[in-house]
Amino acid sequence: VKEGPGGLRDIQIISWVANRHFRAAGLGGLLTHGFLGSEEFAALEAGRRFLWQIRAALHFGAGRREDRLLFDHQRDIAALLGYQGEGNQAVEDFMRQFYRTVRELASLNDMLLQLFREAIVEPAATAQVQPLSRRFQVRDGYIEARDEHVFRRSPRALLEIFLLMQQHPEIVGVRATTIRLIRQHLPLIDAGFRADIRSRSLFFEIVRQPRRIGHELERMHRYGVLGAYLPQFARVAGLMQFDLFHVYTVDEHTLRLVRNLRRFSFPAEGETLPPHCAEAVARVPKLEVLYVAGLFHDIAKGRGGDHSAQGADDAVAFCRDHGFSNYDTHLVAWLVRNHLTLSSTAQRKDIYDPTVVANFAPVDLATSASRS
Repeated sequence: VKEGPGGLRDIQIISWVANRHFRAAGLGGLLTHGFLGSEEFAALEAGRRFLWQIRAALHFGAGRREDRLLFDHQRDIAALLGYQGEGNQAVEDFMRQFYRTVRELASLNDMLLQLFREAIVEPAATAQVQPLSRRFQVRDGYIEARDEHVFRRSPRALLEIFLLMQQHPEIVGVRATTIRLIRQHLPLIDAGFRADIRSRSLFFEIVRQPRRIGHELERMHRYGVLGAYLPQFARVAGLMQFDLFHVYTVDEHTLRLVRNLRRFSFPAEGETLPPHCAEAVARVPKLEVLYVAGLFHDIAKGRGGDHSAQGADDAVAFCRDHGFSNYDTHLVAWLVRNHLTLSSTAQRKDIYDPTVVANFAPVDLATSASRS
């Protein structure tokens, strides 16, 4: 709660820098000096209050200083802060708000520290600027919009910027002013935007790039673009299950899965990965099929019912909207619908029973996919 990403220490560092270099009186000075907009300032203040409440509740509950929101404390803190619901609903709602809050605070912290660096360390007069496209340029290694009206004139640039970063791995990141523009223009990603064939083509290009797929999907998520483009994904942001088996929230687990699939295809130098994984991935002619299946395998969690079947339906709609062939669409749906088959067989059945192995192993993928 204090030292982790998006925690109270991040907010303190922002305040210290503002006090030292800009004589700003606390966080309010960030608003008056133009480093934060009114909505950003409200989010920062609300997040700080929420973390203060959690930290105070942790201290009282533990009877001592405690800055870690450990599993054993979560249910009691949720009750103390007024969350209600049957079963695990209260603690899961509480933890979902916590994860969403620290993600938002971490994003604001990244943007503010970069703004400070630009104002304090990197004078504009010495910046090296290189043109990249009609809408973007690179300044000292960071991509930025050529002017503040880029996204208003060309909303699809909200996707194009991430594709450009995939295609130019030398780009270090996004300039803070452009991060702010992205956040401000997220409402442009509406139903019409998602239905536009040009937007769909851009997103499909991001998914099928040979590098930085997981990296840029994570960045898209951090800035709110991924959830805006895939509303189903926004609904699982911060979603967790209160048990010791599910370590990550659904969105974090999903993006880690996509990154691992990417690593199986192109392992980094010196990286040791299970050889059978790389061998299996090497037999897949279109890796975007795997990545899309990874994105959708848990996307229906939290709705009630069979999330595998519901996720497969969502995946079919996505694939058809984005020009996948019938075979590839059925394959993605089959992967999503059956993604628990291996784990349920290994964990719940006798794998030394030849019948169990025979029932599991001889799956005719083509036949199964065409019937799904």
